[in-house]
Amino acid sequence: MKCYLLVLFLFYSIIASAQKNKLLLSLSKANCAYEKQDYQKAKKYYLKVLTVDSMYAKAYVQLTNIACENQQFDVALTTINKAISIEKATERNESELAYMYSIRSFCYFNLDKPEESLKDISTAIALNTENGSYYFMRSLMKRMNGDIKGCCQDLKKSLELGNSSASEYMSIYCLK
Repeated sequence: MKCYLLVLFLFYSIIASAQKNKLLLSLSKANCAYEKQDYQKAKKYYLKVLTVDSMYAKAYVQLTNIACENQQFDVALTTINKAISIEKATERNESELAYMYSIRSFCYFNLDKPEESLKDISTAIALNTENGSYYFMRSLMKRMNGDIKGCCQDLKKSLELGNSSASEYMSIYCLK
């Protein structure tokens, strides 16, 4: 019986190792294609990653980015929702979640859903208060909604966190 269990354990270990190698190879190919802006090839490999591990949230994030590059914001929204659900249920990496919420905010913005967009970028900020880009994005949304004071507060925070783009906008909207 012990021998049988040992053989069974080794068998599953070999399979798991092969699956992990397949995932890493596909992921490497996908990332390389994405960097070269070959989004069709990248998409193909990210989908392969998901056949090995359907709970790999980062693959969904990259598929979302590809959909955004192709102006397919409805597809991107569905895909990023999967990534968020997986991340919340598994890793719960707040920095990754913040990034995912910022992407979803961008999708909502492009789908003309400003309330949802503002809510998600605010969630991203709550999860990662050190990202100046998130404050910058929210400042622009607040400006569009007529909240100049809120816009200027976020621009100031964005600038404090090192986002130099905020300076130009502050000179336009915030200095009297």
